[in-house]
Amino acid sequence: MHEIRVTVPRGQAAQVAEIAHEVGIPEVAVYSVFADGPNETKETVSAQTSTPKAKLLADRVLSAPWYDARNSTLSSRQLRALVTADDPHEITQPMLEPPINVFEDLWQLNHLTVSYMVRAISGALLLAYGMLENDPITIVVAALFLPFLSQALAVGFGAWSR
Repeated sequence: MHEIRVTVPRGQAAQVAEIAHEVGIPEVAVYSVFADGPNETKETVSAQTSTPKAKLLADRVLSAPWYDARNSTLSSRQLRALVTADDPHEITQPMLEPPINVFEDLWQLNHLTVSYMVRAISGALLLAYGMLENDPITIVVAALFLPFLSQALAVGFGAWSR
């Protein structure tokens, strides 16, 4: 379950709402917001829906010919609960994320920082020690420190699920 918010220049909210209805989202909220930087009024369209429909909405808006990232934004939020008249099986489909969420996760997990280096060195040392001592518990603990663990899990899970 996700909330997709699209903030566009005034007059373009109807186009976003039309796309939302086309992908099967029955209701969206449209409201005016004041953008402080450019000092102008913009419109925000908010849709709370199932993850597959949120992904379709995000994909369609980002590929729309009128969408311009210089004056528009699209944000995605994962919802903990969504109470609607829709069938729970429809709104709680697992295993699908909007691409912008995937990009955000990859962006956060791949910066070379002091923390990243400490985790890499700690994981490597623990892994080497576990392998030298033939200690599977230490090897598993070392895997939890490795900074590329989430990427390795994602690749492994993706290969397994095909």
